[in-house]
Amino acid sequence: MTNYYVYIHKTKDGIPFYVGKGKGKRAWSTNRNANWKEFVQRIGEYDIELSHTNLSEEKALDIEKKLISEIGLDKLTNILAEGYITHKQFNYDTPKNTAEEWFNEYRALVDLFYNYDKIYKKNPQLALELMDMVNDYNALYDFMDSLKKYT
Repeated sequence: MTNYYVYIHKTKDGIPFYVGKGKGKRAWSTNRNANWKEFVQRIGEYDIELSHTNLSEEKALDIEKKLISEIGLDKLTNILAEGYITHKQFNYDTPKNTAEEWFNEYRALVDLFYNYDKIYKKNPQLALELMDMVNDYNALYDFMDSLKKYT
């Protein structure tokens, strides 16, 4: 499906402060992280630019990541360079058929742990919620346990 887009929130002076991917009304949603909310409270009005449209979700994620990298995560209110990583991205019940499938799930999990310090500095509550989520679902344990059938 090509109903995804990449958007940029900018100050009225044209300075980007948030980059995201979405579909539907996501770009106009104010359901955001605490950094974004504090920044918008300070600046008031802002502009929304749809930088790329009619994309697959994968292409939108690639473009989002590229734009965040170009602008610099430290200049944005985004918490992660690749959007949020949640337990929903890990599907432990589906058998993995290739090393690449295993690697992609493992990489997403490692990214969460790798970014924990950055997340904690920007939003301690979110960091704790993410860790609780990982602990609640025993993501690392499940992943390592599921590898046993391949060894």
